[in-house]
Amino acid sequence: MAKLLTKSLAEDFSAVTFSFADDTVITQVIDDLPDEIVSHLAAHGLSQKCGDSTAGLGDDVAKAKENVQKVLNDLAENNWTTRTAGGGPRLSLLVEALARLSGQTTEECLTVVEGMDDAAKKALRAADPIKIEMAKIKLEKAEAAQKEPTEEAPAIDFTQLFNKEAAA
Repeated sequence: MAKLLTKSLAEDFSAVTFSFADDTVITQVIDDLPDEIVSHLAAHGLSQKCGDSTAGLGDDVAKAKENVQKVLNDLAENNWTTRTAGGGPRLSLLVEALARLSGQTTEECLTVVEGMDDAAKKALRAADPIKIEMAKIKLEKAEAAQKEPTEEAPAIDFTQLFNKEAAA
């Protein structure tokens, strides 16, 4: 089956076109949107672009600040495409897994992965060693992000949860 949705930008960035797997095409002209919505979209895009630059950095705050500042500086100089060590959550996860398994640096793996077409990336993600390593990375990140129970997110009392007599 074809990809569900393909997004494309007009060359002059005046519109976005959404092409669906059933051949439906929807185009949104930016100037047809209210100014407040365009500002909101710009702020959202800036947030995403800066966030993407920090993806896969783990807890390296210094590198994250460096990457965000580099993105902001590049944008101020009208440069959209300068790369940082991030690359989006899925790409970063793939790059990190590839780096761990291959022994290459993340920068070398990022260059290799960015040079792949979508089919090659999909095939790489489907390889069992990569899938397993990506799962390990996700688990490590989840364990690192675990917090102490709070009033909003209390601890789970499994004994009480599964004790049918106490529930009755």
